[in-house]
Amino acid sequence: MRKIWTPIRRSEDQKIVKNNYNEEEKENFEKSLPKGFIENNRNNRVPYFEIKESTMIEQKEKKEVQKILALELRDKCRPEIDEYVECSVGKLWTILKCKDLMMQMRNCLKKYENFEV
Repeated sequence: MRKIWTPIRRSEDQKIVKNNYNEEEKENFEKSLPKGFIENNRNNRVPYFEIKESTMIEQKEKKEVQKILALELRDKCRPEIDEYVECSVGKLWTILKCKDLMMQMRNCLKKYENFEV
């Protein structure tokens, strides 16, 4: 026989969330800190959403830079790319037959490619 899942039944005392500290301990701890320490830390925090937004903007900028760089690379290495494409279209063993052209194309791309700029 299969058991049917039943939720755990808790008493009213167990449902109430209790804090592990009392107010006096909290006040004493806050008084032991330097004046303005808590306010200063609260004001200096960078909220989560600002960080998330800044990383999203960085990623978008990086994608745009990569698109621009790819267009420039295609313009600079157009003859090598065209030769390799013409060689590889319609052939079965392009890796063996067009290896020299592929290496020329890769060397050209490596020469101009620099993502750090």
